[in-house]
Amino acid sequence: MKKTSIIKIVNSIDCSQLLRRSCKKLNLYSILRIVKIIKCKMLLNSSSVEDLLICWYLSRVNNNWISLKINTNKLFKEILYLSGKRLETYGQRTTFISPKWCWLLRLMINNLNIYFCIDSRYTCCNIRKLVGIGSMLKNENWITGIRVAQSDSRKVNKVAFWDIIYNNIKLNPLLLWNINQIINCIASSQLSYNSLQNIGFKSIGCVPCTRAIKKNERLRTGRWWWESSKKTKSECGLHKV
Repeated sequence: MKKTSIIKIVNSIDCSQLLRRSCKKLNLYSILRIVKIIKCKMLLNSSSVEDLLICWYLSRVNNNWISLKINTNKLFKEILYLSGKRLETYGQRTTFISPKWCWLLRLMINNLNIYFCIDSRYTCCNIRKLVGIGSMLKNENWITGIRVAQSDSRKVNKVAFWDIIYNNIKLNPLLLWNINQIINCIASSQLSYNSLQNIGFKSIGCVPCTRAIKKNERLRTGRWWWESSKKTKSECGLHKV
């Protein structure tokens, strides 16, 4: 099938009704069956509660998937501990992606200050995350845990769409879920999760770029918080919608 035909089919998929039924029933099985149809096998696993839940469901509906875990060399020790626990369960399906040491050395030599220069922060994200994951995702359909409730920049309106950056299909099965639905599923399934969630870290990235949030703040307010007054999107560049 030609690429143009595939794009047309994906962009015409209306998953809204299916998604809302699944949200109501707190059941991901029906959505994740789309994985087999469009041959998604890459799960970008950041160890968030969203990704952990998708991972658990995937293991029950599909035998052909891979969990991609990015190790930026700046992760919280709690994330590394959880990754080790998940490795015991999904070891054969887990692929770790780390930046090359020569790239990290370049960051150290240039002594970039991510807090005062937005370009420096983007450079750091690019070297630690995007370069490595980009080569893995190129032309490979993938699954993410992004939700519209996470931030204004993530208010996409399709569960599945064509990602022009990586030339593939991007599936967002939890798009319309709220955090309470996810937490309830995590609790009822007795899944282990990141302990930082209990002390206000609701969206967790690298140590220098993440803080706990206050009660009334948006979920991703703690990511690159010093940029909030600069009208920039709190993203690393991986999810462009």
